[in-house]
Amino acid sequence: MTDGAQTAQDIHSLELPVHSLRWECPESWLDFEDTRELPPRTGIEGQEQCIEALHFGMECAGLGQNVYVRGLQGGGRLELVAELVRSANKGESEGSEHVFVRNFSAPDCPRLIRLPLGRGRVFRRRIRQLADFIQNRLTDALESNAMARRQEDLRLQEKAEVEQATKPFQISLEEAGLELVSLEENGVERPALLPLVDGVPLPLTKFEELRTEGKVSEEDHRAVMEAISRLGVRLDETIARTGMLVRRSAERLRQLAEGPARWALREVIDAIRKDFSGKDVGKFLDEILEDVVENRLEGLAVKNFNATELYGVNLLEPRAPGGCRPVIVETHPTLPNLVGAQGIGRGEEPHMSIQAGCILRANGGYLILDANDLMSESGAWKVLVRTLSSGMLESTPPELGGTAQVQSLKPEPIPVEVRVILVGNVKTYRALDQNDDDFGDFFKVLVDFDSTLTCDKESANHYAGVLARLAEQESLPHFTCGAIQAMVEYGARLADRPQRLTSHFTKIEDTAREAAFLSERDGKVRVHRRHVTSAIVRARTRADLPARRYRALLEGGTYNVETRGRVVGQVNGLATHRAGQITYGFPARLTASVGSGIRGIIDIESQASLSGSFHTKGVQILDGLLRHLLRSRHPIRFTASLAFEQSYGNIDGDSASGAEICCLLSGLAQVAIDQGIAMTGAIDQRGRVQAVGGVNDKIEGFFDVCADGGLTGEQGVIVPRANVGDLMLREDVVEACRKGRFRVFALEWIHQALEILTGRPAGVWEEPGGFPEGSILYLARQRAHDYWIQSFRKPQLPAEEGETNGT
Repeated sequence: MTDGAQTAQDIHSLELPVHSLRWECPESWLDFEDTRELPPRTGIEGQEQCIEALHFGMECAGLGQNVYVRGLQGGGRLELVAELVRSANKGESEGSEHVFVRNFSAPDCPRLIRLPLGRGRVFRRRIRQLADFIQNRLTDALESNAMARRQEDLRLQEKAEVEQATKPFQISLEEAGLELVSLEENGVERPALLPLVDGVPLPLTKFEELRTEGKVSEEDHRAVMEAISRLGVRLDETIARTGMLVRRSAERLRQLAEGPARWALREVIDAIRKDFSGKDVGKFLDEILEDVVENRLEGLAVKNFNATELYGVNLLEPRAPGGCRPVIVETHPTLPNLVGAQGIGRGEEPHMSIQAGCILRANGGYLILDANDLMSESGAWKVLVRTLSSGMLESTPPELGGTAQVQSLKPEPIPVEVRVILVGNVKTYRALDQNDDDFGDFFKVLVDFDSTLTCDKESANHYAGVLARLAEQESLPHFTCGAIQAMVEYGARLADRPQRLTSHFTKIEDTAREAAFLSERDGKVRVHRRHVTSAIVRARTRADLPARRYRALLEGGTYNVETRGRVVGQVNGLATHRAGQITYGFPARLTASVGSGIRGIIDIESQASLSGSFHTKGVQILDGLLRHLLRSRHPIRFTASLAFEQSYGNIDGDSASGAEICCLLSGLAQVAIDQGIAMTGAIDQRGRVQAVGGVNDKIEGFFDVCADGGLTGEQGVIVPRANVGDLMLREDVVEACRKGRFRVFALEWIHQALEILTGRPAGVWEEPGGFPEGSILYLARQRAHDYWIQSFRKPQLPAEEGETNGT
């Protein structure tokens, strides 16, 4: 049917045959008895173009060739991508292992050492052996008989020198009748000179009392006090001289131990240096030797300290040479999990508190993250981009925050080379692409997985392979050929597109698990078709409480939806509502009121700010379509209001625009519409009925309402011809249609919808006569002409009481 040449058709020719209401998977597609005969397959197989794009992102060496995977859904999508990456991960692991060691000059800035792959554990073990030698065996190496004799000689020499330095002073004390004693004052000991009385040192206060009592003469008292003053000066000199002699002796002892200590340590250290020739390693070993010699010796013994902790090696990411590149999946991409954690109880030494994050663990390989989770973590995206840009990982970035101890720790940045694979949805991709300047520079590879597969034999067997894998992994009963057929048909229903199956296997697998549960409950060793069908019904029943409440309100008369009889300016449109994981359809009563005026079509939903942009566009199209249909030679001058009755929420979408034009023409032509026929479909300005979404849910929603009141055999739904390939109606709806108790019409033009809804010819324009008399468009055109004439007449005001018109 072409624009401007529509013809009336027999309504029955527009009614769909039963076989087109539901697609059934051919048994010939599945050549097996049950899934035990099949090799397991992943849910991603079959999308070779996407897999090729992923491989390109993995192997391309260019800057910024990180990957964004779009289109996958479900909780297991990260692991699915990881499986693909592992299967294509042919390259050997490259790069270095990284260790942090003590920075002796700045302990809060741990030093980074890079080692060849596989050498980190060896280096850590060798340094641990060195620490054990220092702590437990170096003292024994120093305390040989010869060293002990030399040490004793030095101590005797020190004693002799001290005695020689103090002997003159001691003689002077004896001549003056004084003695050197140690007194405690406020908890501090100090040397003091006291007079001897009867061979006993007497405190000066007591000595003063003896003078007062006359037991000590004034002359003797004066002589003692002068001696104390004179010898006090020599006391300070003697103490300084003695201290110098002791320190010199200690230095001799230290030098005595230093040579053998250096010799003993070098023997162990040089063996390590021979196996690890890097400059950083050599510097670290030299610093250990100097720290021991300068700070850890006490004579010929090593002081008590934790050498294992102080000189310990913190190996961040052990990795063996020759293995595949690492593939790391991080399900919780917090900032600490990305860059690592510090200062959380792994020891007192700062360098031992650093732990590797997933970026470092993925160094030289691939890091797989959920894009939505990453963006929800404060600072995580900024740090990731900065790391990709600089190629250097900061273990304590400013965004990390934390305690003062962590903030003061400044380890050397670590060079990293990692390929990041983000897995996310379309919304997150669009937000990043539009709002983040760095995203396009660092994520240049888009892997766009299709949400559907071609509905063919290969895809059906793909479903079977995925469920074979599920049964093996989770020890479920295997699925019969009939069960797989039901699953493929369910996949077609979920796809909601002609000749397509959903590739979102999360829902398929959830249904399979419930079907397996029902099979085991029945005592069956395999899952049959009835178990799958029952699982689908059970899942929907658990979630369809809003639909049942709505139908209860209809039955109780709270909501008014008529499914029988005929009414002018009223039609049953169809809408959908999402409740949790399911979508259900329901009828929405549309009404139109038409009268004289000049305001044109008024959309009450839009006036009440309850209309979305798509619904508003659909109503705007009605103006153009009305002019096209009526072929009026004058402006259309009337006022018509359209409303979704008893609707109090936002309405969007243009799928009701077809029903709205029929409702408007019914009110204009004063021709009643059959309330047992509901309609869904968008229209264009030429009258073509266009495809809509959710067609199965809409048909089933109206069917359920009709069935609650009793099917009459005259009820049905009008859908666009373009949606016929989407039809996967419930088996009870198909059975009702098979028995002639319900009907589904498919059409292309609004003229056909008018004829089905009203039972009258829509009317075809013919020159020079116009529309056939009595047709819907004839009556509508005539009424529009009448309203145009009325718009030029002067309104008649009612006469006031006691007055007569014209007086």
